[in-house]
Amino acid sequence: MPRAHCVSCARAWWRTCFLVMTEKNRKMEEHLRLVSLKSLRSRLELFLKAQSLRFNFSMFTVPISRQEMAEHLHADRAALSRKLSRMKAESLIDYHRNSFRLLRINALESAAV
Repeated sequence: MPRAHCVSCARAWWRTCFLVMTEKNRKMEEHLRLVSLKSLRSRLELFLKAQSLRFNFSMFTVPISRQEMAEHLHADRAALSRKLSRMKAESLIDYHRNSFRLLRINALESAAV
């Protein structure tokens, strides 16, 4: 009986490892696709669409600061803020601090998810 218990624990451990590695691989692939885009606007649009799909809702909260978001997008924080303001002025998005709402998701033109 103890041997069967060890086998089931080992299977559970391997399954957990596989799931963790799969999730890490998915995140790396998503990040590589993100940083391969040339313009900050395209990277930002892809990021916002991905967050929207992650939460399965057009309104979501990003769990990172503006500075961290800029670093994730390989951009300057001031440039990121300008792009967000421009997208807000174009009525594509609305936001307050870390809460975002995609107003016209189909108008976001990037090669998103």
